[in-house]
Amino acid sequence: MTEEEGGNEGWLLKIYFKLGLVASCKLRLVATSVTLYANYETMAEIEQQQFYEQGFPNDVDMDLGYDLEDESNKESWKQMNREHARRTRIRKKEHLKKIQRTLKQIATENNLLRKSIEDCSTASILVNLSSQSSSPSSPSSPSPPSPPSPPAASPPSTAPIISPKCLSNLTADYGARKMKFEDVIDSMRDVASSTIAAEGLTSALRALASSLNQERRSPVQKRKRSNKEFLEAYRKARNRRHAKITRDRKKLFVTSIEEAIRVFQVVNNGLREYVKKDDGMSEYLKELKVESKAEKKGEKGKKEVNGETEERIIKAIVNDMNKGSERVSLAPCA
Repeated sequence: MTEEEGGNEGWLLKIYFKLGLVASCKLRLVATSVTLYANYETMAEIEQQQFYEQGFPNDVDMDLGYDLEDESNKESWKQMNREHARRTRIRKKEHLKKIQRTLKQIATENNLLRKSIEDCSTASILVNLSSQSSSPSSPSSPSPPSPPSPPAASPPSTAPIISPKCLSNLTADYGARKMKFEDVIDSMRDVASSTIAAEGLTSALRALASSLNQERRSPVQKRKRSNKEFLEAYRKARNRRHAKITRDRKKLFVTSIEEAIRVFQVVNNGLREYVKKDDGMSEYLKELKVESKAEKKGEKGKKEVNGETEERIIKAIVNDMNKGSERVSLAPCA
């Protein structure tokens, strides 16, 4: 072996030695990082377990100044949660009663407006018939121009607005009959139940039932060992799903009532604008308001206001006809 070959081998041995040191250092670093990560995971699991058992980690307990492991503190937290849930239930119940009262008032106003339009249309037809029958009795006097024939009754221009999806079966024959508040509520409940069934909120319960069937098909010894734990987990899951379905049902019911209120408001605004186009109809609407106030005083006052209202309308129209002025058209379309 020459000197050059010996020098080359020594140089290669030095390189291999350095590479071995580097590799060993890397292996030590990897092992240290794995150990630290395992310790971190263990600490995280311990803290999570403490959080679920006590509500907060130990360091937070030190900051709070009291120990959450005490039974009295746990009872105080439970009492606070129960009180908060009770106040929430009361608030939601009051909100539901409020929107139900609003819906009832708007439905009553809608019936009043439609009744006023129907009654004014009937009065207009009767006045036209009476004027035609009384015209041949006085041939010497110049007969006033014949009143314009009332056009065919057409629904208000706001009728196409009543087309929300959740009230499709509610307003199918809305123009043909007068809706009652109880009918509105019953229809909304039907819509809510059908929507909940369509959205498939019971799929979770079906999955739970399938898991129960799988548990029944398991061996007898295994089922006996895990019977209590499984029943407890099943009871909790069933309660959670039942609470979720109840919340969704109430939310859908409240949303349906709010949508009905919005639709009634739009329709009532259109009917008010339609009534304001004619002074005679506006006067009749004022009289109907007086009539609605008189209903609280008794049936006698109601009959008197009814008779007085009809007489005032007929007298006003006859006076306009005698003066030869332009007549007031009370037909239900402009």
